[in-house]
Amino acid sequence: MKERIAHLGGGVITPADLLDCWPFSVDAYRLTLATWPDLTVKLNRSEHQVTRRGYSLVFQFNMPVSHRRSLEKKVGAWRDYTSERAHPVSTTGQLTLAWARIDLDLTRGEALIEELQSDWVRDVRLYAESEWSDDPKA
Repeated sequence: MKERIAHLGGGVITPADLLDCWPFSVDAYRLTLATWPDLTVKLNRSEHQVTRRGYSLVFQFNMPVSHRRSLEKKVGAWRDYTSERAHPVSTTGQLTLAWARIDLDLTRGEALIEELQSDWVRDVRLYAESEWSDDPKA
């Protein structure tokens, strides 16, 4: 995009100029919603790290299916370590890139972002650094 804009000249960028920069193929990320903790679990404010009474809404930003397929071709079945750490990742077999835990108070009209995290980045780094990674370039 930077190259395209550099060649425009004139100092003015139009919407049409930006459309010419848009990629022809894009990946579809799936946004899922959950609660924290799970509604079947008794709430423990200190253990679940919630500021106010009640449950948090969780937005999960999940990887495209194409990414999971590519990953599993390279490393085999991917084990989702984040679910073992009691983090609010997707439990439907999707790989969660990042999640945001939000304390939503409709009475006050407030949304407090309690936590924003990507376990995925950490897990991939740990995999790449681990002894069981058979790819020296990983």
